[in-house]
Order: sequence, then C-alpha cells, then structure tokens
Amino acid sequence: MVSMNELVEQIKELDSEMSMTLNLTNGDSMEVGAADCWIGGEGCDGWMCDYLGNTVYSDANSLAEEIFDNLDGAEIESID
Repeated sequence: MVSMNELVEQIKELDSEMSMTLNLTNGDSMEVGAADCWIGGEGCDGWMCDYLGNTVYSDANSLAEEIFDNLDGAEIESID
C-alpha cells in the first residue's frame, strides 16, 4: 500500500504535462497531474486530481491529505 509520504513525493515529481494513476483497493482509480496540463494554462502552478474536481492544489501535502480524506475506506494499492 502507498503511504501519505510516498504519495507526496510522487506528486512533487510531476512536471508539466505529466500525470499518474492511483489504483485503489476497491477497483477504482484516480488521475493526478500537473494543473497546467489539465486546464490548459501555461504557468499554472500546482496539481489536480480528477476525483476532487477542478481545484488546483499548490501544495503537494494538501493534495495528498485531500486524496486520503476522500478514499471512503479504500487504500492506494499502487501508482502507475
């Protein structure tokens, strides 16, 4: 299983036009990516998660906490 610290480090590694898929133990997945590639604006700092809507998180810790708060009992099994 993926810990909060591991997720934060993986989020920080995402550059523009990069994304990753979080595979959950309940069979669902979440897509996390650099915000500027999702909303089409060059220079938009931060990250987004498709499951959390159109909120841009400028802090990787805040995004990771929000993801873990919204897992509804599932865990992050792996990251692709």
